[in-house]
Amino acid sequence: MWHFDLCPMTVQLSLFSNIRRPYKGKSLTAFPSAYVALSLKTTGLSPMWDSIIELRAAHFRNGAEINRFSSLVKSTPVDSFTAQRTGISNEMLAGAPAAEKVFKDFSSYLEEGDVLIAYNSDINFLYDSFVEHKIPPLSNDFIDLSRQEPAGRQKNPLSGRHCVFTGRLERFPRKEAMRIVAELGGVNEKRVTRRTNVLILGNEEYRRRVGGSRKHRKAERLVLAGQDIEMIPENVFYDMVDNKA
Repeated sequence: MWHFDLCPMTVQLSLFSNIRRPYKGKSLTAFPSAYVALSLKTTGLSPMWDSIIELRAAHFRNGAEINRFSSLVKSTPVDSFTAQRTGISNEMLAGAPAAEKVFKDFSSYLEEGDVLIAYNSDINFLYDSFVEHKIPPLSNDFIDLSRQEPAGRQKNPLSGRHCVFTGRLERFPRKEAMRIVAELGGVNEKRVTRRTNVLILGNEEYRRRVGGSRKHRKAERLVLAGQDIEMIPENVFYDMVDNKA
């Protein structure tokens, strides 16, 4: 099992992580016999600047599906890249229920003690959305799919992944951020290529979206062509590597 708390960067990262989720459930490793599989579609990967536009979930017990939850979520207009990536258009969202209603309905759908099966980024996104809409915190324990290996061992979500930085970083010099990636088993690269798995953008460039760097524009083209690239702002990068997030 990989233990993040043994990494020398832990204290430093915690000092720089500005998002706290005090009621967030525990990250588990063993799959229970009953759980809720969770899937989100969002306008991006930053809870701070993006929105959930679809929420789906399903209850499973002993391998059998019991029931489902599914809803689009009204949001600000989505751009053409998001519409192509998610398959959800502004026309589809026009008649969708408001975010507050969807999140309240989903909170009621969950049963006490339900274990969520999802990526940690989705858990964080939903947790922060509940807080934003003044809904009781999402405190269910969860299994983070990004840390799962076939044998059930936890892994570092950056291990073996090809990472590229673009834009000015606010919290670390780029060389320091690249050192974090390397210490966590990631592979730093200078250019976006067909090997790229993660593009980490400075927060300002991520917020700007329109007229981004050549790396950003190339990553978008590759995503629309079918390549799996996570495009995340700097603050989500720290979320990803900080085990307290």
